[in-house]
Amino acid sequence: MLAYSSTKGAFLQDAPDIAEIVRESVAHNLGISVRAGSSEYRSWENSLGNAMFHVMNTVDIPDDAGVAVEYRLHGRQQRIDFMISGRNNLSKSEIVLVELKQWDQVEGSGLRDHVRTYLNGGIRDVNHPSYQAWSYSRLLCDFYEYVSSDPIGVTPTVYLHNLRNSSVVKDKEYADLLTKAPLFLAGERTSLQSFIAGKIQRGDSGDVLRRVESSPIHASKQLVEALEAMLRGNDEFVLIDEQKTAFETIRSLISDVSTQEKSVVIVKGGPGTGKSVIAVNALVDALKQGLNARYVTKNAAPRAVYQAKLKGKRLDVATGNLFVSSDSFHNKQPDS
Repeated sequence: MLAYSSTKGAFLQDAPDIAEIVRESVAHNLGISVRAGSSEYRSWENSLGNAMFHVMNTVDIPDDAGVAVEYRLHGRQQRIDFMISGRNNLSKSEIVLVELKQWDQVEGSGLRDHVRTYLNGGIRDVNHPSYQAWSYSRLLCDFYEYVSSDPIGVTPTVYLHNLRNSSVVKDKEYADLLTKAPLFLAGERTSLQSFIAGKIQRGDSGDVLRRVESSPIHASKQLVEALEAMLRGNDEFVLIDEQKTAFETIRSLISDVSTQEKSVVIVKGGPGTGKSVIAVNALVDALKQGLNARYVTKNAAPRAVYQAKLKGKRLDVATGNLFVSSDSFHNKQPDS
């Protein structure tokens, strides 16, 4: 859901008052109240009104390129800080996603794909910002029908506009992440400008962003094919005996239920009888049929287990978006 959307030219004009404009937009469009003068409000002043104003203030980026601020991903609480849309010199639609951080100090972390920085009153382990930006881009590519079918080029990047020491965030252990989502520091503004301009040569007046906003949400064909291959190549997901019967019963019931009806199937069995195996196979089959399916569990353990089984594959991030908590739905409209 778009909080603030405009063009590059209009964003530059809004920049002196951007924090207040975004605060009102977030309240109106996202239903989130942010107090003027709060840390988030000040971050908008610094990251948008100052840092991104200077990045976007160049003739190399078209004035009619689209700009979106605080885009909340469908079905998620996460928000993308800044997006620019347009077309390249081959007329292909492009989006550049910019993750903004005000960090001025970063430490190494013992966790994979993490760093340590000051947050919420203490030094904490957090995702490396390149991983965060890349994971958001994968969600757009894996679940937004318009992005995957057009297709739209989605390029993630990071701007740590207060950080000057690159020794930690650009360490060789993060080389793969930095390839997926290049990271720019304070003093590298012109490099970021060139990076954006290299992707977007023609403006679109925000058309691509509006179409992404209205896109149906379905798992992409590429994601479903990858999940199918994962099931076929892993003996732990092979259905046996009554598991197969339960799975085929679910398949049959899904095909028989109309779009106006609701149905519940309860699969009963003790620990280790394969209920989760049935559920994963049913999830993939439903996705294969073009249904908007999720594996919902209040317990975070199943999600961690499936991510571990897929470790090192492209499915790492996508799996996290298919296996969700029941808390994800408490604010949804009935029948949405």
